[in-house]
Amino acid sequence: MSNKPRKMTLEKKHNLTGWAFLAPATFLIAVFSFWPMIKALVLSFQTGKGRNMQMAGFTNYIRMFQDDVFIQSIKNTFFYFILQVPIMLVVAMVLACILNKKDLRFKGFFRTMIFLPCTTSLVAYSIIFRSLFANDGLVNYVLVNLGILDKPYNFLTQPFAAKIVIILALLWRWTGYNMVFFLSGLQNIEYSVYEAAKIDGASAIQTFFKITVPLLKPTILLTAIMSTNGTLQLFDESINLTDGGPANASISMSHYIYNLCFKYVPNFGYAAAMSFFILLLVAVLAFIQMRWVINVIKKMKNIGMYAFLILVTFISVFPLYWMVSASTNKSVDVSKGVLSFGSHLGENLKNLLANQDVGAALVNSFKYAILLTLVSMVICSLAGYGFEIYHDKAKDA
Repeated sequence: MSNKPRKMTLEKKHNLTGWAFLAPATFLIAVFSFWPMIKALVLSFQTGKGRNMQMAGFTNYIRMFQDDVFIQSIKNTFFYFILQVPIMLVVAMVLACILNKKDLRFKGFFRTMIFLPCTTSLVAYSIIFRSLFANDGLVNYVLVNLGILDKPYNFLTQPFAAKIVIILALLWRWTGYNMVFFLSGLQNIEYSVYEAAKIDGASAIQTFFKITVPLLKPTILLTAIMSTNGTLQLFDESINLTDGGPANASISMSHYIYNLCFKYVPNFGYAAAMSFFILLLVAVLAFIQMRWVINVIKKMKNIGMYAFLILVTFISVFPLYWMVSASTNKSVDVSKGVLSFGSHLGENLKNLLANQDVGAALVNSFKYAILLTLVSMVICSLAGYGFEIYHDKAKDA
């Protein structure tokens, strides 16, 4: 008998190559995601401070559901989730379907303007909305002058109004972001499919629900899970817009966890237990969304379509315009709702440069952005290629 070693099959070679390309991403995910999660899980069963941590069983988890502030943060977070995520995804899909039309004019302009809000930093856009909805802000100025309100309404100090402001801010920033995912999915659908449906006499509504939605299911699922995950971990808007107030009426779960770790007396074990509760919620909701994805979009006429695009474009661009115009006016003029460009840009820039090290901040931001982008591109490219050439029954099913 021949003792020659068997040659590796082409499939096995592809699989080994795939694992080799997946190895860097797998290692980084294991080190920077799963290992901290395991450590945090152990920490969630402990109490104490610093090195004096002791196992306490399920004490932190029991305490969690007796904490009135945490219960309130759960209610607030689900309020944001239930109202914001469905509206955002439906509007994003409507926009993507409109902007994917071949005969639409100025589609590049509309796409850019609607996507523009998500390029602003989380802190900057929170400041924009905090200023717009302030007691002496532009929104109150307009509503009072139109006669809708008798006197300015303090949106940020009223429990329900404060939560609505947070939802509006989330919709403004993230709708265009999700629209890009839907656009990407739509552009992968062959136009010949729609032509065949048209020849067979399918209406626009039938085409949408029988062709577009089924072929967009992976994208719908992706955006739904990403939006759910982001909303349940909501932090920046809660801390920058309302600081969780008034009286914790708008605080989110992540904001409360931050307070437990860095604002109040540190209690990392209790905070870790809350973090795992959020992880469980995300996992459960993601599982539900993988089973049921419901989308309703109605047919729009051309005039209504352009009117809708112009309205969304205005809503997307106006806060940015207001921020730019405000930078050219004095604070007193901004409070009065002045929308025109002033002559105080130089003075404002001079005060900014005198009080803040802007150069160092910009240099650091560019360093972080370039390094993160390069590392992400390399690791994700390797992982993507690895997934493409790796095959097994579970993956190909």
